[in-house]
Amino acid sequence: MKIWKRFAAGLLTAALTLSLLTACGDSGGGSNGGGNSGNANPPAASTGGQDNESSSDSTIQEPDKTLTWANSKTNAYFSRLGVTRENFYAELESQQGGRNFAFRVSACGNRASYTVIEDDCTCSVDEQGNVYWFDGANKEVNVDKAGTSAAQNKTKQIKQNVYGYVMIPKANEVVSITAGEYQGAYMESVRVASAEAGVGTYDYVFDGDNLAFIIMQHYGVKNTITTLYANPSDKVIGFPDWYSENIGASKAS
Repeated sequence: MKIWKRFAAGLLTAALTLSLLTACGDSGGGSNGGGNSGNANPPAASTGGQDNESSSDSTIQEPDKTLTWANSKTNAYFSRLGVTRENFYAELESQQGGRNFAFRVSACGNRASYTVIEDDCTCSVDEQGNVYWFDGANKEVNVDKAGTSAAQNKTKQIKQNVYGYVMIPKANEVVSITAGEYQGAYMESVRVASAEAGVGTYDYVFDGDNLAFIIMQHYGVKNTITTLYANPSDKVIGFPDWYSENIGASKAS
């Protein structure tokens, strides 16, 4: 449990990261998957009250009834890349609580994973539903076995955060969409209500035809997308190299 307390301690100023890492504060029964699931329940979805990031820099145009998710620039961008909620890899710089964090997030089928690069810590769910918490700096790992309440609760939270950091809405989740500007750049503000990723408003800001960043209004978080593509390989969504190498070495012996 101590490695996850140490993981979370370095991120206490980040509102979203706090919710993202609440499960790390209680690793339950560790590798045996037992114990109390504690803080592993997904955070309550925000109803989108505050807009800390975009209120002074963005302008919403008069509602355009011809703008829908189907014909939006955001949907066209995701479709062009071939990314979906269950099929993407992204690298991003996240501005939260006055600090910057670098993340890697990915999803492929039932698998999902995110890494806080500065701390070399990764939270991952595999195809079977086993949950792994990797501390790369100290080469430590905690495992919650599939089927345990701890694994089920943490899986929900990990996926909610992976899907939330790079929100790729499904058509039936889009409540509303409005065009506007952010510091002179074209922006689409999308209200999403998702059972998988929670409720919130996301501002998609473009640089020409490319998505520059996403503002999570409900958290006041700005995520600058540096890499985004479909069909992530096992290399980027699987176990860290140091853990995979240890598995290989133990099998060889």
